[in-house]
Amino acid sequence: MGGSQIFVVVFAAVSIGVSLVAIWHVSKISGLKGKPFWIAGSLVGFGGFTTSLSLPGDLYISFGLQIPVVMLLTKASPGTVIKAMFPFIAVVALAKCHWPKITPGI
Repeated sequence: MGGSQIFVVVFAAVSIGVSLVAIWHVSKISGLKGKPFWIAGSLVGFGGFTTSLSLPGDLYISFGLQIPVVMLLTKASPGTVIKAMFPFIAVVALAKCHWPKITPGI
C-alpha cells in the first residue's frame, strides 16, 4: 500500500469517527433544536480525497456532497476506489453540543 492510499484510508477512518461521535453526542443532548437535521447532516461529506487501491501513487482532491462520508467503489475502471469526504456539519454539531451556554445578564 502506497502513501496516498494509507493517507486516504486514515482520512476515511477519521471522517467516520467524527460522524459517529457527532451523531452520538447529538442524540444524547436534550433540548437541541433540529436534532434530526443535525444527525442527518453529520452523515454528509463536503470535501475530501479519492484514491485507487489497485494503482499506487494517485491522489485526487474531491469536492461536492456525498452521503455516506466514505464510499468504496469496487466496479470502478481503475480498480477499487475509496472516496472519503469530511463531515463539516458533524464538527459544527459537536461544537454546538459542547459550546458553553452564555446566559444574558450574568
